[in-house]
Amino acid sequence: NHKLESKIVELEFQVVNYEREISHLKTTYKNLFDSIKSNRAHAKLHDLIFENAKLRAQLFENTSVSVKNISGTSVAPHVDKPKLNAVTSLSKKLHVSMPSHSVPQPREFNVVKYRNVIALGMFKINPS
Repeated sequence: NHKLESKIVELEFQVVNYEREISHLKTTYKNLFDSIKSNRAHAKLHDLIFENAKLRAQLFENTSVSVKNISGTSVAPHVDKPKLNAVTSLSKKLHVSMPSHSVPQPREFNVVKYRNVIALGMFKINPS
């Protein structure tokens, strides 16, 4: 009888130990599951951030290409630029032997010294 009681006590002790182990394993499993779930959520978040960055880069690239294609165009209809001829008081058939001092030299003013300034009357529109 005494042997039986000691066996019962031993088994009860094992049951308590197994219950503690089961509780510990449940907690460990829950923590691991939560960690995996969190890691997956973070990985998903990083994947979405990366995908968003790629899409923004593509959008920026497409927008800059569109702007390059659009720039220089206007809504107004295209009109050919008129041909311009320089207006001089001398004939186009100047002879090489003509001294250079007889060709009128343009006056240089101290006020404006820009190379790309077009003076009034410098060009005329050729109607043909």
